[in-house]
Amino acid sequence: MAPIEVHFFHGFLGLPSDSENLSQALKPHGIKVVAHDFWRDLRSLSKPGFLQWQALKVTELKASSCELVLVGYSLGGRLLMGLPTQHLPRLQEVYFLASHPAWLTKEERAQRWLQDQKWAQRFLNEDWAQLMMDWQNQSVFSGDAPLARREGDFHRKNLALALTEFSVSRQIPWQGEPERSHWIYGDQDPIYSQWAQQIREKLPHQKITGLTGFGHRLPLQAAESIAKIILSDLEKQS
Repeated sequence: MAPIEVHFFHGFLGLPSDSENLSQALKPHGIKVVAHDFWRDLRSLSKPGFLQWQALKVTELKASSCELVLVGYSLGGRLLMGLPTQHLPRLQEVYFLASHPAWLTKEERAQRWLQDQKWAQRFLNEDWAQLMMDWQNQSVFSGDAPLARREGDFHRKNLALALTEFSVSRQIPWQGEPERSHWIYGDQDPIYSQWAQQIREKLPHQKITGLTGFGHRLPLQAAESIAKIILSDLEKQS
């Protein structure tokens, strides 16, 4: 079997360094973690959008001679949900960490679009400290400690672009693809615990794991647990 690479895709307000805990957990097992930078990807796209990003990533991933494991958190997972994995013959598994399946009614999509537009305007214009406080106060993060993010690590225009061009309202509903995929959530995450129940009902054959004692920000909180799941799945496939 060829060497294994785990490719990590961070979330909104995320950085490639969010993969460090997972990298440390997998390093003793000889598995390298490759952290992708969504903000750098945006600069490579002539027109930002799901399909354009996915085409870019397939081209990059096809160039690898390793067996591939993809791990996407939140926005990163949503981006992977539409990836044309049939072009990746070395793909072993895709992990969606607290990733929205975009199962929304027409009215819910319209509401989400308005919500994301409002946040985008705030990220363009408002005081950073207040913005971070208000972002953290969303119910999805109620099971998490506050996240420290420096304004200097981001371009505000790109944050606004991520909220609009990569909004859940523009996302194609997930159908459980690829076959080798695993959806993971924290049981202290109130929003995604509810999604977990819906996924179990709609996709009864989908692999789902709830991590006890963790909230939404799984890469920062639960890297050891995620690494154990990855290693267990790889062992079953070998």
